[in-house]
This record gives sequence, structure tokens and C-alpha cells, in this order.
Amino acid sequence: MYSDKTPIICGLSFMSVSYTPRPAVHVAARPFNSLTFRRSGSITVKSEHGEFVSGPGTLTFIPKGCDYESEILEAGDMYVMHFYTVGDEYEKPECAAHGFPLAVSNLFANLISRHTSEGTDLACMSMAYELLSEARTALSPPTVHPHRRMIKCKEYLDENICDSSLRISELAEMCEVSEVYFRREFKKFYGTSPMDYIKRRRIEVAQGLLQTGLCSVTETAFQSGFESISYFSSEFRRLTGISPSEYINIKS
Repeated sequence: MYSDKTPIICGLSFMSVSYTPRPAVHVAARPFNSLTFRRSGSITVKSEHGEFVSGPGTLTFIPKGCDYESEILEAGDMYVMHFYTVGDEYEKPECAAHGFPLAVSNLFANLISRHTSEGTDLACMSMAYELLSEARTALSPPTVHPHRRMIKCKEYLDENICDSSLRISELAEMCEVSEVYFRREFKKFYGTSPMDYIKRRRIEVAQGLLQTGLCSVTETAFQSGFESISYFSSEFRRLTGISPSEYINIKS
């Protein structure tokens, strides 16, 4: 998406947009960059750099000064961030699925809510930079692939994500590396620290359990791998913006 240099944001706007199928239309170059998260539906984006389809769960980036053609294939809705920057010039439109679509969706929703109520304050800017960081991870995957031991370790982690006895030291030992080296390599290849990955995956499991209506908050906390109900509730709110009880009420 862009270089390792942090872009300087000098203007922001957000919106939530619904759309219906339409033929291809030309979109003239705009003075701002656009980052969208597609919650449902799909579109095609075609420019001089190529063509791609943006579907559910994907982040799509359109740089300022870029002419492109867009066709809506399926009705849906998306979150949008338009942002002006100083210094960095982005090269081309890009699209990629994010490893944690729910986390990105929640971050976008919280940003829109914050911006609507408070305007572009420091908290809003901080969340915008966090969103760009998530986009950089998704749109700029590593050119070097992880070692097979790391891949096997990641598979083991996914299979045992709800095991509350799981420890980072255990995973590092499986890879036959130090814990410090393991943490660094995991983040390099998967875009997040191993602990943050574990917490996000467990919250996704918890949401699925709560949606069934068969588990209480306490049962959900322990079944999804958390050893403390208070810690589970804190992480649930941090990653979704609401408490587990509020989530149950919304989904019921």
C-alpha cells in the first residue's frame, strides 16, 4: 500500500454506504485517498494498473489522483474513510481480505461513531492511524514466506485456540526458537503479535457461542479460552465496542 514511513493525515471524513447493482461508471481522479471495508456485496475496480473484484470482508484502497472504473456486481454495504495526506504518494488501487474482518468492521464502526459525535479529535486520529496500520498489513503481505515450522505452529495454534493453557513459550518451543524471536517472526508474517492473534480469534469464537443463545457470558468466557470473566468482558468490549451482555441483546 505504501512505504514504511508513516503517512501524515491532514483531513478525514467517514461514512457508511449502501449500494445496489449498476453498470460500470468512470470515477475521475479525486484529491483524497479512499479506504473502504466491504461488509457485503461486491464490485469490480479497473484502472491502468489492472482489475480486481472487491467482495465481503475486503479492504479496498484507491489513491488520490487515480482514475478508475467501477461496476457494482451485488448489492451490499460498506464503511468508507476518505483521508488527505501530506508527503506520501500512493501508487495504485489495491484490494485484500483482512485476517480479522470482524475487528476491522468494529474499528470502522467505532471510528464513524466517534467522528460523528466528537469530530476529528485526537482519539479519532489515533483510531484512523490504527485502521491504516491494519490496511498496510493486509495490502502489503510479506514477500518472504514463513518457515514450515512456523506454518505448522500456526496450524496448531488455530486448532487449539480455545485451550486456556496455551502459552507463547510453548509455541516458541515448537518452532525451536526463543520466545522473543518467535514473537517477532509471528508478527512479521501474520501482521499481529501472537497474543493479540489469540485474543482476537477467541473473541470471534465467543461471538459465535453467544449467537447460539445456548451459552451464558460465563460459559462463553471459559469455553472460548479465557481464564477470567472480567478479562474476557474487557477484551470483548475492546474489540467489538460493546459488552458481551449488550451483544446478546443485539443478536437476540
